[in-house]
Formats: sequence, structure tokens, C-alpha cells
Amino acid sequence: AVSRYLALGEYQRVVEIVARTAREMFETGRWDTLANWIDALPESVLKANPEFLVSRAKIHTERAKYDQALALYEQAREAFAAVSNSARAAYSQVMEGYILSCQGRYAEAVSLCQQVLPLVTGDTREEKISTALAVRTIGLCQVKQGQTAQGCQALEKALALYEALNSSFDVGMVYHDLGFSSELLGDLDAAIEYYQAALDRWQLIGNPGAWANTLNGLGVIYHQRGNYDDALQALEGALDKCHATGDLRVEAHVLASLGDVHRDLGAYERAKQAYQKALEVTRHCRIGFIITYTLSALANTARLQGDLAGCAKQLQKAMDLASQHGSNYEVGLCHVSLGVLASQMGDMDGSLHHLDDAVSLLEAGGYRRDLAVAYLHRAGTAFRAGDRQAALDDLQRTRALAADLGFDQFLVVEGREHPNLIDYARQQAPDDDALANLRQRMAAHQARIAAQQEPALHVQPEPALRLLALGPPQVELDGQPVQWTTQQSRDLLFFLLQQPRGLRKEELGAVFWPDHPPRKLDGIFRSTVYRLRRSLFRESIVFEDGLYRFDWQSDYWFDVEQFEDALEEVPQKSVPEQIEHLEATLRLYRGDYLEGVYADWCTLERERLRERCLRARESLAGLYVDAGDLHHAIEQYQQLVAQDPYRETAHRELMRWHFRLGDRVAAIRQYHLCSQLLRDDLGLSPSPDTDALYLKIIG
Repeated sequence: AVSRYLALGEYQRVVEIVARTAREMFETGRWDTLANWIDALPESVLKANPEFLVSRAKIHTERAKYDQALALYEQAREAFAAVSNSARAAYSQVMEGYILSCQGRYAEAVSLCQQVLPLVTGDTREEKISTALAVRTIGLCQVKQGQTAQGCQALEKALALYEALNSSFDVGMVYHDLGFSSELLGDLDAAIEYYQAALDRWQLIGNPGAWANTLNGLGVIYHQRGNYDDALQALEGALDKCHATGDLRVEAHVLASLGDVHRDLGAYERAKQAYQKALEVTRHCRIGFIITYTLSALANTARLQGDLAGCAKQLQKAMDLASQHGSNYEVGLCHVSLGVLASQMGDMDGSLHHLDDAVSLLEAGGYRRDLAVAYLHRAGTAFRAGDRQAALDDLQRTRALAADLGFDQFLVVEGREHPNLIDYARQQAPDDDALANLRQRMAAHQARIAAQQEPALHVQPEPALRLLALGPPQVELDGQPVQWTTQQSRDLLFFLLQQPRGLRKEELGAVFWPDHPPRKLDGIFRSTVYRLRRSLFRESIVFEDGLYRFDWQSDYWFDVEQFEDALEEVPQKSVPEQIEHLEATLRLYRGDYLEGVYADWCTLERERLRERCLRARESLAGLYVDAGDLHHAIEQYQQLVAQDPYRETAHRELMRWHFRLGDRVAAIRQYHLCSQLLRDDLGLSPSPDTDALYLKIIG
């Protein structure tokens, strides 16, 4: 029906269908179909109805394009406020808060949602939905911030609100949230009950993204209990569902969980693959918690492989982000990892300082499993420092927490780093059967690792951001062309790509707005940078030490970078490999640098890259000559003169090899073409070398 109405131009009918079905399509995971309908409508129809801003924002949210979604919700909030639709304005603001929570900006998210709550005191369904979502978002943030009791209470309240609204999808989402919260608190039995309740709803509704998310939660529980085969099965099933629906947010969570399982099994390279893929997925959508968690997990994997410098570098990034997020849970995890690293590097005082901070934060938040791990590593550090009694005391605290939790596989895995501590404890308590059993399980786990090959995990990430400057400028984000609000924003991006170290605002202003006074420059500059970041993602352009630059740590592919790196690799290869490599490299050169951009700032770079291309093609032609393949050599020289008609050496080589192949007419024609071009365009005559070759050809 929609296709027919679109073909007939009956757009109002499409608007009515979208209004009736949008919620159901989101809940069942069919938002791609909805996106196609909306994209097919004329812009005039979309602008006349702010609801389409909300739908577009929801689509971006499902695709984990959070910065784009935030911008659209902000527009929607302003549009609804302008027509005095306070209920929809409130909903848009709550959704902004929800996205901020996904990005790890917990304090901002809570503030936005708390602002809304006094505004939605009515009894309309719309207001009740906004209230429930605000309470749910606040609860999720509080759980991450360390206010777990308040967070769980808020989630229970949100559950009751959604049940009163008879909203099965949202009830399932809160069940999942409660499962996740219980998991963090170490109550795995409660977590399983909540996750199963959520799964019951996904099986009825059929939303693959939500289903994958809850499968991931169950996989984590299997992993924590040491049921590795069940964990891998659940997580790989979740990954399949993610790929089917394109849910990047859930995919990042699943990949991080897979990394944890592989790391426990000693498959460190597989773990790194999974973590790196998770990090790549999150870089453009900025899922705050997973970025911090994955950086910390990568650091610990590097440490286990003996790369202490790499571990320290990753942990510093993780701690910086955790602090920005204001998450006591994330900061606590980072302190644990930093403590273990410091101990391994021989800094016992530093180790104890970090682990003391970790214990304080994790205990206050009620994160019992992670607290038990912190106690275990603090015990290991104390043992290495010679404080045997402190070590035994912390080991006992760990064991007491494990008994209270009802699972202790983490003792088996983490205990591998402290075998001497466990052996000493056994000597002090020879009748402690539980300690003897723990040592046996540690040995069995180590034997399993030694006996099996690394589990296979195939992840071939594609860069999220593709930057094409060789030829007409193009930028793609997640495989889709970026729609620029202004050409100047696009040009600013490519100019910054030319300046790896970055430039000051004044330097950029001198290039793009040389006639603007400082006061006017500030406004137009900030506006242009804002539009640029909105078209890509918030951190695409970073501001550090007074300089603006492209985020070179982001997930990107830049054809100029690839082209030049590939040319540097040529001398290291054999002649046949050089030919194949140069052919592939030259295919990257779709045309001159930023073709169609007429500005002084790109002229020198255009000429430099063009000359590199010409020299590479000349080298390729020479390699074909050396290999005796004159036909392919001629093809390359012909492309050379097409790119640079005044390159007399290329004309001369064409004359030479046409003549060598017996085509005397083609050789003579090439001479006359070269002579005419030089005379008519440059007022020059052919060089003596070219004339001498011509005389030899004509005999």
C-alpha cells in the first residue's frame, strides 16, 4: 500500500500509515522499512510534521548514530515547543537523556530526565510514557554511577509504570535492565529470572536486536559460572541476530563478552580480535560504557601477553573516559586493572593504592563479584610485598564473597596469577578442602587451555568512516554518503586532514574567512565546526592544546593515506609483486586530489599527489618493459600522456615501443602529437632526444 501511495504521490496517506505503525515497527525491529518509507517522502512533507524528526531520530538511535539522533531530538523538542505540544517536547527531551546515558554521559542524562518529570504530571498516555522512560533512564544511570540501590528502585518503578500502560515491549526492556543490574551486583539467579522474562517477550514480539541483547546477558552469566561452551553458543547466536538486524549497539556488547570468554580460555589473539572489533563498532556511535570496558579489557589482555607498556597506555585512556563518565563502576574496574599492572611492574605501594580505591568504590556500589576480584588481587599484592597476614585476610574476604554469591569461577581464572598465594594459604590451613579443590580446579583449567587450540572468531571490520579525496571529494559513514549542510563544512574536514597536528582557530580563519573580523569569525567558525561534527560524529574534530584537528584515533579509512602508504611498500617487493602492487595502488587514484574544489589551500597538495601518481605509473610502465610486456607498458604510457599531455618522456617512450613492436605509423603519429601540443600550448619544440628518436624511426 505504501509503495502504491508513494507512486501516486498520495503522501498524506503514507503519513497516516507511518503514524499508525511507527511504534509497532520499532518494537518488532522493522525500523529499516520505516526508514525507507520516510526517505521516499518529499522534504516539504517531512518539514510540515515534527513527528518525522522523532522517527528519524529513533532510526538513528537504532543504528547507534547517537550524535545525529541527539541533533534531531533537539530539533523536534524545539518544533513541538513552538506549537505548544508540551507532551511531545517532553518525550523528545527524555530521549535525549536516554541517548546521553548510552554515551556514558550519566550526569547530563539524569539532569535532563529530572527536568522533565515535573512537566509530565498529567494522565495522558503520552505523558505516562515520558515519565516511565525518564525514570528508567535515571535508574540505568544510577546503577552505573554506583547508586545501585536507588537505581534498582527506579527500574522497579519504571517496570510498574510500563505494566500499567500494558506496553509489552517496554516491560521486556526493563526486565533486561533489571537482569543487567542484578548481574553487576552478582545476583546471577535473579539476573537469569529477569533475562528469561525478557526473552519470553522477545519470542512473542520478534525483535531480533532486543533478543540478541538478552542472549548476550545470558551468555555473560554462563561465562561467569564457567560454562564456557554454553556461553559461546549463546553469544554466537546473539552475534548472528545482531548481523541480521544491524544493531551495532548490541553487537559491541556481544563482541566484548566474546572477548572475555576467549581471554579466560587463554585465546588471547581471539580475545583481542573481539575487543578491537567492539571498539571499532563503538567509536563512531560512542557507547560510553563499552568503550571504557573494552579499553580496559584490551589492556589486561596485553598485560597477560607481556606487553606492559601497551597495557599502561590503554588503561590510561580507559581511566580518563571512566572519570569523564562519572561512573564509579567504570573507575573501580580501571583501578583494579591499574593495581594489577603496578604489582606486576614491582610498584607494590602504587598497586595497593589503586586496589584500595577499587575496593572502596566497588564496595560502596554493591558490585560484589568485582569487589571479590579486587580483594583477590590486593591479597596477591600484599603477599608479594611480604605482608602474609594482610594477604590471608583479603583472600578470606574474597572467599566469603564467593560463597555469598554462589559462584567462584572468577577465583579459578584470576587465581592463576597468584598460585603462590593459594599454595601458602593451603599450607596454613591443610584441612581446608575448599582451598585444595580450588587449586585442583585451577590446574584443570590451565590444562584445558593448554590442550585446546584457540577458538575461531572471524571478525573483519570495515572502517565506519571512508574519506575519499583522490577524485571528487566523498565521505561515507557506515556505507552511506554523508549529506553536508554546507560545502564549507566538508572542505574544512579535508583541510584538517592535510594538517595532522592541527591548527589554531585563527589559522583556519585566515584560510576560509580571511575578511572576517575576530568577533564575526568566532561565530561562523563555531557554526561550521558544529555542522561538520553533526554530519559525522561529535568527536570527529577534537580540540586539544588550542588546536583543532581530525581525530586520527577514530575508525576511518582515508584513500590518500592508503595510496601513499602503499607506494612506500613497493621497493620491499619482488618485481612481479611490484607490478601487481602498483596496479592495485594506482586504482586508488580515481582522479586528481579534491577534483572540483577550487581553492588555494589544496593546490600544492593536488600537484604533489598528482606527481606521485605519475611517477608511480612511469615506474609501472618501466617494470613492464623490463619484463618484456610491451603491450602493457604502452597502456601505462598512454595513461601517462592522458594525465599529463606535456610529459615528453612518456611520448618518447610510446614512440620507442610502438616502433619496437613494428608499428612505425603509430610511432610517427605520437611524435607529431607531442610536437603539436608543445608548440601550440607551450610555444616549445621537442627536445633533441625526441627529435633524434624521430629521425631514427623515419630512417
